[in-house]
Amino acid sequence: MKSNRLLSVCLGAAILALSLSGCAQREEYYGVSSESAAVSSDISEVSESTSTENGAGANGSNSNSSTSVSGGTSDKNTSSANGSSSANSSNGTSKPTTSSAHQHTYSEKIVAPTCTQSGYTLHFCECGEQYTSDVINSLGHNYDTNTVAPTCTASGYTQYTCKTCGFSCNDDYTAALGHKYTAATVKPTCEKNGYTLNTCERCGYETASDYTSALGHSWGEWETTKTATASSDGEQIRRCSVCGKTESKSIPKTMNASSYTDEVVRLVNIERAKYGLSPLTSNSTLAEYAHLRSTEIVSNFDHVRPDGSSPLDYVMSLRGIYTSGENIAYGQRSPERVVTAWMNSPGHRANILNGKFTMIGVGCYESGGTLYWTQIFAG
Repeated sequence: MKSNRLLSVCLGAAILALSLSGCAQREEYYGVSSESAAVSSDISEVSESTSTENGAGANGSNSNSSTSVSGGTSDKNTSSANGSSSANSSNGTSKPTTSSAHQHTYSEKIVAPTCTQSGYTLHFCECGEQYTSDVINSLGHNYDTNTVAPTCTASGYTQYTCKTCGFSCNDDYTAALGHKYTAATVKPTCEKNGYTLNTCERCGYETASDYTSALGHSWGEWETTKTATASSDGEQIRRCSVCGKTESKSIPKTMNASSYTDEVVRLVNIERAKYGLSPLTSNSTLAEYAHLRSTEIVSNFDHVRPDGSSPLDYVMSLRGIYTSGENIAYGQRSPERVVTAWMNSPGHRANILNGKFTMIGVGCYESGGTLYWTQIFAG
């Protein structure tokens, strides 16, 4: 009775297997069905018994197919008269399975190894399927070395350059040496600062420190090397007693004093005429005194004489003089400029336009290239 029950289970499993299509479906049935697993040892026994008695499976399956089940685990090998499938592998790479609709035709391309990448043979079909084989390890770098010595400011290192691909990298660094200075003192001159010059013995780099101020020139007196004339400028020079440097300056052409004073008188009378005043008469005594006063105001530009007296005391001592006045100026280079300057000053303008004055004397004196002017009025 027990034997008939087991045979019934086995035959039922075989009949169900025939209703499934393909090896994969049969594998799923035997590998997953809990009922099949529960009786796997008994099924094995019945299969052997049936094979002995009938020479074929009780389910009437093809004699070219065989199945064994043991211990609840499926271990299956199948074959079929209609075709076969197999798996092929080389160096861990699988060749794609051929489809029944397309037969792959592979071309080959050999990719050589580089320093950093493996080489291999690439098999590719026009449909896009491809696989690789014959993998060759990367070559690795083949380095040449070059030692770069450290300098005062830059680190040293070893440079590695691959002879195969040109890749380069640095390693084995050594610290920069730093400067090794020798100091020299540079003394100051009249125009340039002094300092300490620090020069590196290794690379020649220079830097300065410890500055001292320039001495400045020690000038002598101005000396006339060319006397000015009425037609050409003169020249004066002075020399530094420390460094010997010279400076020069020009001396303006000498003036024609009489022509300058006469022009001042003419310009003054033009201004007086604008206001309906009588012209002033040039007086030789007043002109001589005006010239003296021009020499005196070089050292004391004031309406005071060197002895402290008033400059008009002398004028008032002259016979027939009842009123007097004085205008002084310096720096103007022409009669036109000095008369303009006086007319722009209220006090000086008042003397020029004083209706009580009838006489005038004008003095002009040059000192150090500067003109000193004097007007003496009397009436």
